Amino acid sequence: MHELWKECYRNLLHECKAPEDAVKGSHAIIILTEWDIFKTYDYAQYYKLMEKPSYVFDGRNLLVEEEIKKIGFTYHRVGKKFIH
Repeated sequence: MHELWKECYRNLLHECKAPEDAVKGSHAIIILTEWDIFKTYDYAQYYKLMEKPSYVFDGRNLLVEEEIKKIGFTYHRVGKKFIH
């Protein structure tokens, strides 16, 4: 099944071996899993590699918003209730 999936979407997706390759030239990082590795990434370095404006969509609320914004990203929490 994996090969069939890759065949159907090969022109739409790009497989990368390293996070740096995945973010280079992109506008957004989207976090969809709760893996702790996402907390250890060098987001300042990634920001330098990305197109601007640059966004982080954090679907698992893993990152510290103030730190990500300080780097220069526009940060969006996804799925967490916003309280005024």
